[in-house]
Amino acid sequence: MVRGIQARALRRELERRKETIDDVLALHERLFAALRAQVMADAQLQEQHQYDQQVVQPFTTEGALATDAEQQAWIDARRKHLSQPILVQQLDAAAAAARALRSAWAKALRKDLGPADIQAVIEEVEPIVADVAALQKAAEAPAPADDDPVGGAEP
Repeated sequence: MVRGIQARALRRELERRKETIDDVLALHERLFAALRAQVMADAQLQEQHQYDQQVVQPFTTEGALATDAEQQAWIDARRKHLSQPILVQQLDAAAAAARALRSAWAKALRKDLGPADIQAVIEEVEPIVADVAALQKAAEAPAPADDDPVGGAEP
C-alpha cells in the first residue's frame, strides 16, 4: 500500500516536471558538445606541448639520444603520443549516453519504455563509468616528473 502511494506520488511529480527534466537533458547534450570543443582545443595544445618536449626536443638536441636506453625511451614516447586516446572520444560517449537517456525519458513519458530501452541506456553509461574509475585510479598514481624529457623512462 505504501509503495503504491509512493509510486503515484512519484508519477505525479515526474509528470509535473517533465518539461523541466527534458530541458535539463537537452541542456546536458548541448553542454557536452561545448565541453567537447573546449577539451579538444585544450587537449591538442597540451598534446603538442608534450610532444615538443618529449619527442622533438630530445631528437634535435645533440647527444640527447646517445644510449640505446635513451633511444628506446624516445621511441616509446613517440609511439605513446601517436597512439594516445583522446578525451574527446570519452566526451562523445557521454553525449551519446545523454541522448540515450533523453530518448528513454521521452519513451517513459509516452509509457513506451521497455527493457531494451533501459538496457541501451545502461550500455551507453557503462563505458563512462569505467572511464571515470580509470581516471580516478590514474589520479591516485604518482605522476612522472615534469622535467623528464621522455615521459618517465630511465636512460
